[in-house]
Amino acid sequence: MKKRVIRKAWSSICIATLVISLGGCQNILPEGKQGAALPADSAEENTEKLMESEDRITSLETDRTAISLFEDETYKLQVTVDREDAVYRLQYTSLDEDVCTVMPDGTIEGRSKGKSTVIVEDIFSGVKARVLVLVDEMILPEQITPSENEVKIGVEETIRVNVTVTPEDTTDKNLIWESSNEEIATVTENGQITGVSKGECKITVKAQADERIQAEITVEVTEEKQGVEETNNTNRNTNGNASGNSTTESTTEAVANSYYMDSYAEQVLTIVNERRAEQGLAPLTMNYTLVSAAKVRAAEITQSFSHTRPNGTSCFTAFSEAGVSYWGAGENIAGGQGSPESVMNSWMNSEGHRANIMNSDFTQIGIACYYDPNSPYKYYWVQCFIY
Repeated sequence: MKKRVIRKAWSSICIATLVISLGGCQNILPEGKQGAALPADSAEENTEKLMESEDRITSLETDRTAISLFEDETYKLQVTVDREDAVYRLQYTSLDEDVCTVMPDGTIEGRSKGKSTVIVEDIFSGVKARVLVLVDEMILPEQITPSENEVKIGVEETIRVNVTVTPEDTTDKNLIWESSNEEIATVTENGQITGVSKGECKITVKAQADERIQAEITVEVTEEKQGVEETNNTNRNTNGNASGNSTTESTTEAVANSYYMDSYAEQVLTIVNERRAEQGLAPLTMNYTLVSAAKVRAAEITQSFSHTRPNGTSCFTAFSEAGVSYWGAGENIAGGQGSPESVMNSWMNSEGHRANIMNSDFTQIGIACYYDPNSPYKYYWVQCFIY
């Protein structure tokens, strides 16, 4: 088991001042002053009486200082004030409603790609907080193209078929693999097909984001092992993300040797958000463009177990190469842990790694687990964080 201390790269935040478009207000009154506790006067009279009150807050905080959303995605801000017994009324304002809007209850909705700032203000005291909002475009898959439409393998033989997901900048490149007859051939979530008995069946690969986007591969299983010839006409892995792997490997053993374990990555996400929830922190969202960078890094740390890439550059250059924009970023790596629970225990017991996992500024994460039985640690884990 081996762990590394975190390295972080932070870039400055630049916020342009735009025309203010007023949002709605949310009335939040202290316990004992809600509902019938208010005089049954007009709204104007109630507001005037509240304005005359000397019970004022002096500070307020939001649960996030920066939020990343996709178009049509929402996030509800949580606001805390320094005096729960005070009278206050929150007003939410988006500085660019073309990018995001905000409801009277603090729910922010992404509208179009860009940056905006949401201002939370108590209209009685004038105390304010600012939240930076980054909205990205949700790009859906349009086509799945297998490296091979027909394969022939022997009983107990395994082959991995790679696919390309287009457009290249599709937001979610996760795939669903299914066999029409598992008594003839089975398929894993990474596209590894194994012959079970003689016959023919279909392997279907679908886009998780839109299952209508799919492709079929015809599999013929013979009684004898066929062997697999090496080809190098592709540079994409089973999720369609950038990779240095060839379409197929030179032998069945080599094909089965190394692959990404996406289900393990999803289980790590669940544990991460459980740990954050225990501390009252908002959950992280899996960014599948960032996942592609994490997969590149997971394969790289089999060669150089470091936050420096094999080419000598920082680990964060993999983020940029994948097309990820961010203001702050972090990376956790680990090797040798054979399960999501064990790697999370390792990270949570390391001060530097735990700091990244529990960082309240981070909003998105990319996770990868790469399995290579011929390498020293066999299991290689990467977490990439951004806001």
